[in-house]
Amino acid sequence: MITTHTKISEHRASSRLWVESHRLSQLGFEPGQRLAVDTLSDRLRITPDDTGPYTVSYKRANGIQRPVLDINSDDSLRPLVGFEEATLRGSHRQLIVKPSVRATHIRKAQLFSGDVRVLDLFAGAGSLSFAASSVEGVSIVGGVEHDPSFADIWCKRHTGAELILSDISRVRPEDLPDADLWQIGLPCTSHSTQGRAKKKLAGRPEDGDSGWLFAPTLSLIAARMPTAVLIENVPAFQGSLAHSTITSTLKALGYHVSETVLEPHAEWGEITDRRRWVLTASLKGPFEIESPGIACSFKLSEFLDPADDARDKHDCDRIRNTITGLQAKAEVHSERGNGWRVVSVDGACDKVPTIQKSYHKINMSGAFVKTAHGLRLFRKSELERIHGWIVDTPSESTAIQAIGQGVLARVFSNVVEQIKEHLNS
Repeated sequence: MITTHTKISEHRASSRLWVESHRLSQLGFEPGQRLAVDTLSDRLRITPDDTGPYTVSYKRANGIQRPVLDINSDDSLRPLVGFEEATLRGSHRQLIVKPSVRATHIRKAQLFSGDVRVLDLFAGAGSLSFAASSVEGVSIVGGVEHDPSFADIWCKRHTGAELILSDISRVRPEDLPDADLWQIGLPCTSHSTQGRAKKKLAGRPEDGDSGWLFAPTLSLIAARMPTAVLIENVPAFQGSLAHSTITSTLKALGYHVSETVLEPHAEWGEITDRRRWVLTASLKGPFEIESPGIACSFKLSEFLDPADDARDKHDCDRIRNTITGLQAKAEVHSERGNGWRVVSVDGACDKVPTIQKSYHKINMSGAFVKTAHGLRLFRKSELERIHGWIVDTPSESTAIQAIGQGVLARVFSNVVEQIKEHLNS
C-alpha cells in the first residue's frame, strides 16, 4: 500500500500530477508500464494497461531507479482541476487519486458565497458572538466554553446554537458544528503584562495554565479547515512563541494571514482604549482589516447613568474605606517612585482606562467615577454602554468579570462585517 499527498501543479497550461516513489514498482507500476486513467465523478483510477495512453517513467537518484507517474492533461485530470493538492492511495495494480481534504476546503472557500455561520472558541460570556450576531447575514451556530457561569450567559443569548461545555483540549474535531468563520478569543492572562507578573512567567507565557491552549486550537483548525479564522489577544501576544507558531502553521495550511493591533480610541471612535491584537486568516484570498480612522469624539457623560444623588452617595459610602486605603497605599508607592495612583474620571473625560477582569475587587487596576460624595465604581449598565454589549446576568461581579475579559463589541461588529464582505467578494 501507499498513501501520499502531492501538489497539483501546472505545466504547459494544463494540470499536472507527479508522483515519485519506489513503492510504485512494488504495486505493479514498473518503469515502462503503460497506464489507463479512468475519470470518475470525484476521483481518478489508474491501472496498468498495455494499450493505455500514459507510461510510467523513472528518475535515478543515489543509484536507485525510482518509478515516476507523470500525467499532464486537464482532460485526464478533470476531477483534480481547480484543486491545489491530491491524495493518492495505492494498492496492487490500482491507484485512486482525488482532491485532498485540505484542497477541498480551500476550493470550497474560494467558491464561498452567502450567509456566514460563526463558531466561538473560548466563547466566554459572549462579547465576540454578541458583536458578530449584530451583523446582518451572520449567525452563531456554536461555542466552546469551559466556565459554567460564562456559558450560562452565552446560552441565554444564543438559544439555537450548540454549546460545548468543555476545556478546548478535550474537544475533538467531530464535536464541532459546521461553521464558516471561527472566532477565537485565546486566553490572555498568561500573555498580558499583569498576568505574566502575577504568575511569574517572564519570557515563558506558554508555561501558564492557559498559555499552551493555542496548540489544541491549531489542531482543531487543521482538522476542520474553516473558511476564515479570527483570533484576538493582547498586543503583547505578538512577541510570544504561541504567536509565531500560529502564524506559521496557518500559512502552511494554506491560509492568507494578516494581523494588526486595533486602536479603539484613536481609530475606531471608542471612549475606551482596549487595544487588541487581531489575526485574520482566510482561505478565500488575501484580506486585511481596514480601520475607519475615526478618533473618539464622545464625553464620558454620554455613557454614565442619569444623575442620582441618593444612589451616588450609597455607592460612594459602600467603598469609602477601601478607597481611603488605596489612596494611602498609592501615597506610599509614590514616595518610592513607583508611580501608582488611584485613577478617577468624570463626565467631562473623553477617554476611559481599560477595565480589567478584577475591577469588581476594587483595586488599583481600575478607574473610579467622581461624584459630589466621593468616588464610586462604574456600574454594570455604564460598562455595558462603554463596551457596546449587554451581559445578561443578575450578578454584578460576574458581569464585570465578563466585560473585563471581553472585547469592544462595536469594533468587532465592524471587523466581522468586513470579513463577511470579503468572503462574499
